[in-house]
Amino acid sequence: MLLGMAATAQVELKINAIGALFSSPDLSVEFGVAPNVGVEVGLGLNFGKISIEEIDLKRNGLTQFVAGKYYFNDKQQHDGFNAGLYLSANQTAFKAEVPDQADENFRLNNFAIGFIAGQKWVGQNNIIFEIDLGLGRALINEITYEEEDATIDLSSIPFVNIDLLGRVAIGYRF
Repeated sequence: MLLGMAATAQVELKINAIGALFSSPDLSVEFGVAPNVGVEVGLGLNFGKISIEEIDLKRNGLTQFVAGKYYFNDKQQHDGFNAGLYLSANQTAFKAEVPDQADENFRLNNFAIGFIAGQKWVGQNNIIFEIDLGLGRALINEITYEEEDATIDLSSIPFVNIDLLGRVAIGYRF
């Protein structure tokens, strides 16, 4: 019994390489909690510039997520194809780069739930390569403007309540 518990107590540390390219990196830790089940917890940053309705904005925020994953290949522990559920939360401030457009500043707070599926490969040296795709729905999607006369209308953005998750992570298994 002790050997079985020790075998599932592995820990992985990962970084989202694609997120880092798009000014949205995240670090995560995945714990093996049962022979075919892993729980991943992550924390990410949002920064950089975006443009909405021809207004240039700087973003600064924090993203958190947790995912429960079931690994379908019982011959490999926490490797191969997996699927599960995720929860994510995002708090990001958007500030106009031009002082005359400061009335367009806003904060985005959302909380989403969704399905996640992925593939993980673990090399002989415990180096991890993982691809995850997720699709969910924002249960909370609050947008708070600093000024009442803001002209940016985020409701015109298609699928604003759809939550997409895409990760290409590299890491190490301890």
